[in-house]
Amino acid sequence: MPEALWRAHAELSDNHGIGHSWLPGGGHMGVLRKLEPATAAKHRLYQRYLDAWWPILLQTAQRTGYSRPRVTLLDAFAGPGRYQDGEPGSPVFILDRLLRHDAVDRMHLSPRRVHLVFIEKDRARHEHLLSELHAHFGPLKDLPVRVEIRRGEAGRDSLSVLDELGAWGNPILGIFDSWGSVNVPLHVMKRIAHNRSSEVITTFGPNWFSRREELNADILDMVFGGRDHWSAAADEITLRRTVARVAAHLPGCTAPGRVRLPAAVRTRPPHRAAPLPRLRHRQHRRSESDEGRHVEGRRPRR
Repeated sequence: MPEALWRAHAELSDNHGIGHSWLPGGGHMGVLRKLEPATAAKHRLYQRYLDAWWPILLQTAQRTGYSRPRVTLLDAFAGPGRYQDGEPGSPVFILDRLLRHDAVDRMHLSPRRVHLVFIEKDRARHEHLLSELHAHFGPLKDLPVRVEIRRGEAGRDSLSVLDELGAWGNPILGIFDSWGSVNVPLHVMKRIAHNRSSEVITTFGPNWFSRREELNADILDMVFGGRDHWSAAADEITLRRTVARVAAHLPGCTAPGRVRLPAAVRTRPPHRAAPLPRLRHRQHRRSESDEGRHVEGRRPRR
């Protein structure tokens, strides 16, 4: 990626990354931020998913005896490890739930086999994450898994860290949870997703688009995979007039000016899906064993 585009991309990451809390006027709220209800709900989903993902990937297959030689989890927007009121951040609960898992004795943990990578760009949050993990788990080198805490940028540094750790060819779970922004190139997530037995989880808020008057088209191309995959929506004035005209015909709508506007960028699929062909219903023979009889040409019950 060109250096100028990386700088613009990094500026967006700085202003809207997962570890950041920013006031409407641009003021900074400090290293820790408050845990919002939506984030707490998202964390519960992560916990339930990982509780199933770890034993599936790490236990030895009973039928074949196969055991995967390496499994890697990447949290590319790690944050400071804790929230304002003491709630654990994702690196803390991810590591804690792995080490305390009910099936941990059957998962054959070792630093050579299980790698957890946490990337955080902000210096203060990176330092806080290091101290937070040490406070919870002691020296990381003494754990039965390898934990890498890196200060870096998710879109630029994720692939190089995975290269360094020899993660390719074995399962990788990449989590790109960027607290509302879109700042990870599609090719990064695509390479992980195409790796054997690997998955990618990425989140961003659609309001990220509507809060900006001008968007860098090159960055959107990088995120969505090219100009064929996104398009600019109508300008806000035209959009408000359209919404007002529609709202005027809606019963009970007394304040059309307060109708929420859609995002300033709409994504679209690269190709329009072909319509499904109509299928004629064919007669069939169905056995009703509970009634001890056969019925010819009956349509299936819906």
